[in-house]
Amino acid sequence: MAAFIPRFLWTLAVLVLLIVLGTLGYVLIEQQPLADVLYMTVITVTAVGYSEVFDLTPTGRTFTIILLLCGISWMGFWFANITSFIVELDLKAALKRRRTCRKSRS
Repeated sequence: MAAFIPRFLWTLAVLVLLIVLGTLGYVLIEQQPLADVLYMTVITVTAVGYSEVFDLTPTGRTFTIILLLCGISWMGFWFANITSFIVELDLKAALKRRRTCRKSRS
């Protein structure tokens, strides 16, 4: 459990970094209002797939592709961390049961 918390915080920090960089990137590239670019960033990073909030320039499309790939990679890390946490908990419980069985047999 103690090892999970730093991994969870790191994964959360990467998500925040992706959202901040994505928002700044859209502001600089597309020069749209902050609320629109933040929404565009969140739907891109999470791969929700809603249509674009505003028309994208070719540079904006390239940026969206990169941001989408980073978001999908982040989701892979997130699911891997959750799976690791579940497996670690289950493994600890199994080892505890095994030790208990060995003690009862002795």
